[in-house]
Amino acid sequence: MIRISLGLVSIGVAVLSGCNAERPVPVAAPAVVQAPSTAAPASVETAAPAPAEKPPPAPSMPLRMASYDSGLCDLVVTPSHVYWLEIHDRRSSPPPSKGGGSGAYGAALMCDEAGGTLTRTSRRDGEKVTLVKLDYRPYDLTARDGTLYWTGAPCTGGARGQDDPDWFWSYRDGASSEPTTIGAKDRSYLGIIASEASVFVSDRFGKGGALRVDEAHPDGEPILPDNEQPWLIAADGRRLAWTDRSWQLALTDLATRSTTRGAPLDAMPMDGSAFANGWLVRTTEAILVITADGKTVRKRFTIRPYGDRGNGAFAGGRYYYWADGDDTLSRLDVTTGMVARVRAPEAKRACGVAVDGDTIFWADRGREAVFAWRTSIFDETPPEDP
Repeated sequence: MIRISLGLVSIGVAVLSGCNAERPVPVAAPAVVQAPSTAAPASVETAAPAPAEKPPPAPSMPLRMASYDSGLCDLVVTPSHVYWLEIHDRRSSPPPSKGGGSGAYGAALMCDEAGGTLTRTSRRDGEKVTLVKLDYRPYDLTARDGTLYWTGAPCTGGARGQDDPDWFWSYRDGASSEPTTIGAKDRSYLGIIASEASVFVSDRFGKGGALRVDEAHPDGEPILPDNEQPWLIAADGRRLAWTDRSWQLALTDLATRSTTRGAPLDAMPMDGSAFANGWLVRTTEAILVITADGKTVRKRFTIRPYGDRGNGAFAGGRYYYWADGDDTLSRLDVTTGMVARVRAPEAKRACGVAVDGDTIFWADRGREAVFAWRTSIFDETPPEDP
């Protein structure tokens, strides 16, 4: 989600099991090219999805896919590509501050001089492409049904005006030449999450509340009232999981808008997922597995502090993958509570994680690259019960 950025104990490391596969030579960083514009870009709402493509097989050893330059550690993966948001100094001067201040809503933004790009790399040949150049600091990135969604801060300082950039965008790769702005102009969208049916965005530093955005509600349908300042966590077909500064899990029924309060999270949430028998929430301090009614923490696993870990990935209906900013990758089985940790030979400061099929991807600030590896390495590693 949102996305804001749309960022915020030592762990023993399990030794890799033996692997007889030949280690590939890391490929050189491919040249960055600008995506060509289309003469008549199709509407995001009406563009047909690209034909299904079979992904390439997972590499037997960590494979360097593309260079990674000062980006957010939130990856989105399709069968053909990996997407992320990079942060760069603006090419033009930032607009003058209307309020005389820095324009940042807290130290996490640090955005006065920042612009960025929406970037992708091919899973087959490693070609890195700049899809969109952004004259603002991007924050959260997510995807639903073939469309990318992200948020960002205009960084102008003071109150937001009608001439400031929008905060919420969508982009359908292959159908758009420029991103499409979404939502009301008077909102300050930050956190963003996606379910199978909808995208949800919060306005916790502006008017307040949270909205659902989908084909039926392109301008946003209010889900939480404006008197709330929510941190969005996850959503399923019926409920939206979120919290306020009490750090207590709240579940809001999407049909009735009724809210029930549940288990204490004890720290700020960073990402989460809904699954068949409950909710998974990662905070700044721990990973929690919570019952479906939101009231009981079944498992609490303390994680090492790392300021900008990026999102984790929930896959296969039972596994949560994450990185801790070092050379390890971890997987929690929510059905057993067991954790498997592996040391990735090419990792140094691994952060955001994504999973597609039998392949795990991560961004690495130390190696300045995006990597891919096979998820089966976790099955070959003796699990531990933390």
